[in-house]
Amino acid sequence: MHRILSKLKKLAAINKLLLSLLVFVLILVFYMYVLIRIRNKYMLIEEVGYHLRTRLIEAGVSPHISIEHEILRTDTMLFRFYMNRTFQPAWINNKGPLTLADSLFKAVRSAYHEGLNPDHYHVTAIEALLDSIRADKKKHLPFDIERISDLDLLLSDAYLLYGSHLLSGHIDPETIDPAWMTKHPESDMVGVLEGALRERKIQGSLMGLLPSFPYYQRLRDELGRYRSIAWRGGWPIVPEGPTMKIGDEGYRVAALRARLAVSGDYQLNSFDENVVFDSTLEHVVRRFQKKHGLEEDGSVGYETRLAMNVPALHYVRTLAANMERWRWLPRDLGDRYILVNIAAYELLAMEFGRPVRKMRVVVGKDYRQTPTFSGTMTHLVLNPYWKVPVTIAREDILPKIQNDPDYLATRNIEVFTDWSSETPIDPDSIDWVSFTKDSLPYHFRQAPGLTNSLGRIKFMFPNKYDVYLHDTPERNLFEKRQRAFSSGCIRVEDPEGLAEYVLNGDSTWSRGEIERVLGSDENRTIMIPKPIPVYIIYCTAWAHLDGSVYYLKDIYDRDGILENAMRLEAFLPY
Repeated sequence: MHRILSKLKKLAAINKLLLSLLVFVLILVFYMYVLIRIRNKYMLIEEVGYHLRTRLIEAGVSPHISIEHEILRTDTMLFRFYMNRTFQPAWINNKGPLTLADSLFKAVRSAYHEGLNPDHYHVTAIEALLDSIRADKKKHLPFDIERISDLDLLLSDAYLLYGSHLLSGHIDPETIDPAWMTKHPESDMVGVLEGALRERKIQGSLMGLLPSFPYYQRLRDELGRYRSIAWRGGWPIVPEGPTMKIGDEGYRVAALRARLAVSGDYQLNSFDENVVFDSTLEHVVRRFQKKHGLEEDGSVGYETRLAMNVPALHYVRTLAANMERWRWLPRDLGDRYILVNIAAYELLAMEFGRPVRKMRVVVGKDYRQTPTFSGTMTHLVLNPYWKVPVTIAREDILPKIQNDPDYLATRNIEVFTDWSSETPIDPDSIDWVSFTKDSLPYHFRQAPGLTNSLGRIKFMFPNKYDVYLHDTPERNLFEKRQRAFSSGCIRVEDPEGLAEYVLNGDSTWSRGEIERVLGSDENRTIMIPKPIPVYIIYCTAWAHLDGSVYYLKDIYDRDGILENAMRLEAFLPY
């Protein structure tokens, strides 16, 4: 009995000890829990800030940091942004990620609306980190300082990079078009981000960086429509066969109607079993042909069928590339400016964002392409002399002189030893056959007159390419659909109307006075009262203010180069 009581006492002592230990452990766990909550509530920002400071400073002034296999792209901007805020995190507080982080994530995830790739802005890594951090918080687990720091850096880099692309373009235009001379828009993106965080307007601040031109907005709308069509599988193929025209019927006509219905060109009535090519369908086909630069005959032959069978995804890429071109332009083009679209063979004289004059133009041949650039028109010349460029003199004029001794005389072209001389020399005294294009020492100048290659007016906006707008005696070229016939300069359909536009405000030069001087063959230079910006652009998806979008022939084969470049790593313009 005594031994049993002794054992019971020992067990009781052990149980008491175990109970005391259990209570101690529970109290310890409780205090640890309280400390973690206090840490998460009051110390998270300080710890993340310390981690950010250490990471960025160790990486150097131009940090090269990789997170979750994502490379941070904004380099010095990122460092400057965090240094300005003494390395405090931007997208979290002591409770974890802010709703501002979700706003940015939604914005970059929707980058495809602007023809950009969301994957360039860390969307996968950001989403994974947000989900992981919030899952830990829900389970009352301590925050992982490194993961929260990674999230903050990725979000800041995504904003700075995406904002830069919306403002100035995804790629540097000069890398794919060395002739590009239009200065891209610039802004202090660090300041933009700081303002967006301060005003808590993340998506609005990003959208404010986009071009406000109606042309861009129309392309954006069209991109959304074609993306939706492509996502649903595109449109049916129009089968091969003879040209379809009014009166035809059968399965090919049904396929044609279905194709045009999917693209929104034709209203298909589900109760209409008629499969005849009627006048309504002909009208729709003509409109399609006009929008795609085809002969508007209303019938569906080889060229039209080929255009209809281009996949919807092709238009998605074309629209994205052309939106990129608009992002390369300055945001403020001016109250009055001249816009020339090379691919559209079109000039628009603009006032307060709307065209007040529109005319056809002739642009450079494929092997003498008109460059894309901007300049300022300062003066025009009535009855101009034409100083023949060296390339044209050697490659075009010399062979013609060698084949026709009267070529210079019939075209009123004078010969000079150099441009410092004012006295022409007799062309009959020169043995033209003895020269090659590389040894030709002479310069040519064509006097004003009906045969002058510049016509009766040239419009000057000084540039390194020596490209300008001018009249032409070859008026028949404006009637052609494809008008790439010049040696680089731009020939305008209505030079008198353009002169009237640029001289607006100068009462001395009415249209009647301009025509009087033109009829006299007097060479006159007229300064423009208010110099006018000129933008020479290349857009193969060309939006009209009536809402329609025209798809133009890529005459210089530039679209593919741009589309391929946009698939590669992102460009940072600063």
